Amino acid sequence: KNNATELAGIIESITKVDDDEDLTITSITIEGWASPEATEYHNKVLSENRANSLANYVSRKTGVKRNLIEAIGCGEDWVGLRELVDATPGLLYRDKVYDIIDSNLSLDQKDYKLSQLKPSDIYTRLMNEMYPKLRRNDYKIIYEIRNFDLEEARRLIYEHPKKLSVDEMYKVAGSYEPGSEEYNDVLEIAVRLYPEVVAAAVNAANLALEEGKYDKALAILKQSNQEDARIQAAEGYVYILMQEYDKAREVLTKAAAQGNEDAKHNLAEMEKHLDSI
Repeated sequence: KNNATELAGIIESITKVDDDEDLTITSITIEGWASPEATEYHNKVLSENRANSLANYVSRKTGVKRNLIEAIGCGEDWVGLRELVDATPGLLYRDKVYDIIDSNLSLDQKDYKLSQLKPSDIYTRLMNEMYPKLRRNDYKIIYEIRNFDLEEARRLIYEHPKKLSVDEMYKVAGSYEPGSEEYNDVLEIAVRLYPEVVAAAVNAANLALEEGKYDKALAILKQSNQEDARIQAAEGYVYILMQEYDKAREVLTKAAAQGNEDAKHNLAEMEKHLDSI
């Protein structure tokens, strides 16, 4: 029902990328989805038509070549339906709805079973409140960013940092004196934009530790991969500094089990310290 607004937003986002001289669109993927009513075959075709219709519209409005736009008909979105049911705790006999969604029945049989639930208000709510949200297109723009020399990267780190890879950010940081304001700024920007990159998280956490900001260091590390031994080892060290030894032991033991030498050393030193007091 908000097609005009949604279409305008799609065109704006694609145009923004296409007009940027630093970016080159390599492909656009559009996935069309349908709700479960009607037959599975009908909805598969409907979702394909939905995706192709948007792809043609995008190409016409933006000038992006149609062969760069992949349109995929994904059919009925039962995963999305389950998520909507999850978000509707007040739905009558929700357990029965889950049983049907999770069953091994064919998609057509599932929808029929849902339509036969009593009271009929259950299916009415599905039809009126949830099914419309499943009829949609999802889109993804894939683009390449050109490489930047050091001077360009130094400028972009403050003006358009998202254009830089984490490696380019480290090159910028390396061009400044370690510990300088510029150096610290770049590492903080890197972890803000790439919290999942372990090296960025550990480096930024170390800066926070040098400032005595234990809570900040821990918050940075918590944004990264909690299964990575380097993150676990770093978190364990922070907990030692905070004198939260049980938490330190828990994460250091996990990291040590993965072979992290820092974790092994800090765990042994912590236990030695605790035994002495």
